[in-house]
Amino acid sequence: MKRNKLVLLLTLFTLFSVVGLQNAQAKTITKDAETLYGKEATFQYNYDLPETKTSGDRELYLQWDQSELLKKPSAFTIQLDQENLKTIPLDASNTKKEVTVKLPKSSQKKGGHTVEILFSGVLKEGVCVDQNTSANWFTILPTSKLKVEGAVENNQVTFSNFSAQFSNGKTDVVISDDASEDTVNAAAIMTSKLQRASEHPNRIQLVQEKDWKKQGDHVIAFTEPKTTYNKGMKAFVPKDQSKALIQANLKNVKGKTVLAISTNKEGSLAKSMMLFTEPQLFNQLSGTELSMDQLPEITESDSADVKFKNIPLASQTLSNLAEQSAFTVYIPKKIDQEKDIQLQLKLKKSALLDVKKTELIVTINGTPFAVKLNDIQSTALTTKTIAIDPKQIDVNQPLNIQLKLNGAQSLDPCKTTNHNNWLYISNDSQFSFPQLESTETEVVKLNDFPTLFNQSDIPTIVQVPKIDQQQLIQIVDLYRASYTGYGQPKFTLAINNKVDESDDKANRILLGDLDRNPFLQKDALLKAGFIPENAEILASIDGASKNKKAIDLQILSTNKNLKSGELYKFIQQMPQVKNNATVMVKSNNEQIFSNEQQVRDDVKDDNGVKNSNQISNTALILTFVGLILLIIVIVYFITARRKKK
Repeated sequence: MKRNKLVLLLTLFTLFSVVGLQNAQAKTITKDAETLYGKEATFQYNYDLPETKTSGDRELYLQWDQSELLKKPSAFTIQLDQENLKTIPLDASNTKKEVTVKLPKSSQKKGGHTVEILFSGVLKEGVCVDQNTSANWFTILPTSKLKVEGAVENNQVTFSNFSAQFSNGKTDVVISDDASEDTVNAAAIMTSKLQRASEHPNRIQLVQEKDWKKQGDHVIAFTEPKTTYNKGMKAFVPKDQSKALIQANLKNVKGKTVLAISTNKEGSLAKSMMLFTEPQLFNQLSGTELSMDQLPEITESDSADVKFKNIPLASQTLSNLAEQSAFTVYIPKKIDQEKDIQLQLKLKKSALLDVKKTELIVTINGTPFAVKLNDIQSTALTTKTIAIDPKQIDVNQPLNIQLKLNGAQSLDPCKTTNHNNWLYISNDSQFSFPQLESTETEVVKLNDFPTLFNQSDIPTIVQVPKIDQQQLIQIVDLYRASYTGYGQPKFTLAINNKVDESDDKANRILLGDLDRNPFLQKDALLKAGFIPENAEILASIDGASKNKKAIDLQILSTNKNLKSGELYKFIQQMPQVKNNATVMVKSNNEQIFSNEQQVRDDVKDDNGVKNSNQISNTALILTFVGLILLIIVIVYFITARRKKK
């Protein structure tokens, strides 16, 4: 009997041990040996927790190899979320080359976490040795592991990395055959977002269930209360409708990574896409499940000035120890892209920094701008202003800023005071964006797209005749081309609905076949100077005059088999068309034509008529005055003669 009890206890102990190992399984932090070189280098490992854990193992086991030339004070520091945990010295006496570090409770909080290994190496050979050589190395071995209860590995899809994962593979965004306008709108927003982030946008497609070939690596499905899917999709969508306003789940189904998004309220899906498209929101996402009963509110800034402290960005010091910094600035909603953006940097330098040999390089969306430092003071902040031409940078994306200090580091290996050569950048520095004046002009031009739709205070209705594969391609291409630095325009979709043309409360974009619009028939095209038989895609814009706030844009095609990306390329050329053009045509031979010259000639003709009329009136007045003066002179001489007689 005692023996049976002992066996039972051993069995239970074994089971609990197995469960414990499964719940807190150690995960390898690198598949291959990771070697860090030079005086300073960093290794990073990221993991996510779907929910906060209150118990369980949490530790980092690190095994490494190192150069035999390392001497004190060589060391590496282990950090968790930028908090120092332990510093390990590296020298010839350190033969064990492994360490286990207990992680703090903060490592088990819900969300994303970063483990960093910061290496600092000093070589022992020679009196003054260049530390940045291949002999100065430290290798993290693949036997190194992290153990945290409930941690999700780097290579698994979570909401913090879903955008990159879905953008890199072949992704099918699938909607039901009877999808509502709101569902189509939400799916188009999601598809265009993923296409913008992908190097192969054509591998990401929006399809109806009837056209779905099940060939993608990933699937995204949308469900409303009345959505009905056929047998092929039922395995990929929730069996029960969402009990929350927005429910989103990431899971693996039949070898595919699936993102299922559902709502318990009709008409809420498109609005909820802000969770996945607004950076300030999707940067907060983590884990594999999301359930919300209320959407967050976003305050859109129209301020002309964006201070570093409001980004938020702390004041920082650049030196050879931290010679560069990177951050992102989101462009205010209403800016004038015809005027320069001003970057005002408030700087102060070290007294030891040689400004004749040093320069600050500001790189904005890949375009470098050099800042001269010859008049920077060491005692007080000095303001340096950079004028940035919007045409030199890509303002259709948030501004990615990199600050790099060149020349602060001496090449003399005996000089160890390089860290005293610093440049201080105050967080009172700011971007000043030129504000857009009233958009109520006499003529709205094609190169105003998509700016006016982003900056307009009234909504935009995208009107399409029906939903089929060709129409879905065109909707996604339009949405993808409409994105700018201020975000995705707030479009709503109208399918086969008649939009009241007298309604001035909404902008309108008409999308579909060329024969849908009676204005753009053969005669109208001929009068605009185009050959109708050769027109494949046509864009026409009007509205927003002194008596009209709404803008009407028509993008129509005779080709009913446009491929994904074709309409996108055409729309992208609209902002580049010359001033005054209101009509642009792509012909069958891939050439682009516009009515820019005709509009210019009409303006000249109008000015010419005005000028000629002004000249005629002036001449008439002068002639009349001259006749009166002549009559007065004649009367004067006649009267004078009579008096003499």
